[in-house]
Amino acid sequence: MKYKMKYKMKYKYVIALTFVLLVLPIVYPQQALVEESSNIKIDLPNLQWKKIKERLNDVFFDIKEMITINKKEKVELIKERNEELKSRQKEWLEIKALAFAKFNSENLTSEEKQEIIAEIQAEHEAIIKHHLELTREIKMLKAEADFENNTEVSGNAENAGKEMDKSKLNMGLEIPVIGQAAIRFSNYDYGYDDEDEIITENQAEIIAESKFGFKSTGVIKSSENGRVVFIIKGSRDKFKGNVMIKEFYEVYIDKETGEIIYANVDLDMGNNINAAGLNVKSDLNVELGV
Repeated sequence: MKYKMKYKMKYKYVIALTFVLLVLPIVYPQQALVEESSNIKIDLPNLQWKKIKERLNDVFFDIKEMITINKKEKVELIKERNEELKSRQKEWLEIKALAFAKFNSENLTSEEKQEIIAEIQAEHEAIIKHHLELTREIKMLKAEADFENNTEVSGNAENAGKEMDKSKLNMGLEIPVIGQAAIRFSNYDYGYDDEDEIITENQAEIIAESKFGFKSTGVIKSSENGRVVFIIKGSRDKFKGNVMIKEFYEVYIDKETGEIIYANVDLDMGNNINAAGLNVKSDLNVELGV
């Protein structure tokens, strides 16, 4: 009886996911989710609406990835997702440039400027996190394929990983638009006193831990490319099946603004083997932001 109930619940769950997977592209076509930034009015409501549509697209990807079992198909799905994120990054870089131009040409209050830049900075972090997740997934797929001696999937995953490394998604929204220098959040005056923008070591540690979910083991102060930064190192344990994966983090936080400007994570799967056949130490080293 319990088996039948469990089977029925699983069956209904699959039907629901399949329905969402089929309907979502019709209601919100992917082409509609990728908009030209020149058509977007740079104000808070329009930016928030754009992000809502992007989150719907994120849900669509998560569902599709969850129900994709074939490893070869999953590699292709991750490659498509990477291209989509590159388009999203390009749009938001243009939006960021337009927003800063708007700040210089229009009489906006400090609060209005801060609200708009907060939306842009949140997208900066979102792109970085999505890139980290994709890179982690592709490295895991390669590790599994290597163990299974599946050279085709292993090669595809390795090539996809190299393309992702070259995508510059690891820099979020701190890369230059063609013909312009990179506009840094920390270089823009929102109208507040500089004293209010400077964060402490403890605050930087809290930011890094809350954004990436690891436990800090220490903070040091350094200088990177003319910026004073806090470097936070730490780790966390995660499980995939019955194998424990150790993740080691290093996150750079801008001292003036608290912005995440760089991060990397190494994965150590030790000598454990799970049902998927993992028995490797990953060489994952994802750089996020410069």
